[in-house]
Amino acid sequence: MHSTAPFKAYSIADPALDLVAMSRDAQRYLYEHDPALIKVREGMVATVFTVRRIDTDVFAHFVESEPEASRNRAAFRFGVTAIEHIESHQNGTIFKRLEPGETQQAFGRAIGFWGDEHLEHVPPAYIGEIGWLAYMRSFLPRASAACLQPPRSLLAVLAGRVSSLVAEQTAELHRLRTSAALLGPTPARDGATATAATADPKPSKRRRVKKAPFKRPAKRKKPSHA
Repeated sequence: MHSTAPFKAYSIADPALDLVAMSRDAQRYLYEHDPALIKVREGMVATVFTVRRIDTDVFAHFVESEPEASRNRAAFRFGVTAIEHIESHQNGTIFKRLEPGETQQAFGRAIGFWGDEHLEHVPPAYIGEIGWLAYMRSFLPRASAACLQPPRSLLAVLAGRVSSLVAEQTAELHRLRTSAALLGPTPARDGATATAATADPKPSKRRRVKKAPFKRPAKRKKPSHA
């Protein structure tokens, strides 16, 4: 059973995710969205989305009323409450935290949502994936299973990202091997060089000492008695 409390989510389109190291867990994440499955590439920071369950009245009025092609985008507008560490899709600026910048009075309260100006900073791939997640978590009954069936488009994005990362790592490995071959063998340390210089090139062979053949002592003749 999935919780109705806000939760953290990641996008498999994020270049900071180490999908190769995650291996099968990368696809598993698309089904379960367990943050414990996430692995981040060394020296990088992943973008984190905080997603809430959209209230039923807001969902029906602002999300479900949209054309099917626009529902994930609408669900992102009303279902995402914060984004941490995101690079602007518009100008490359790094934002440590972004929150919805618009509010609308509806159903007797102020409802926060993402306006077009703020959405311009979010890559479309993030909006599509996280919007789908926000939609499904709000569309399904509260007691539904936590495992979701991702659309084929997300599985295709995952396959493309994994292939790209494998090709990138293979190219880097080839570059390192080529550089090592051009540099030649690593020179020996001073101590090793001195030892090698003073050592005999070939080990000396021990001379085999020939042993004299064994001779039996001559028998003494018995004295004759006159």
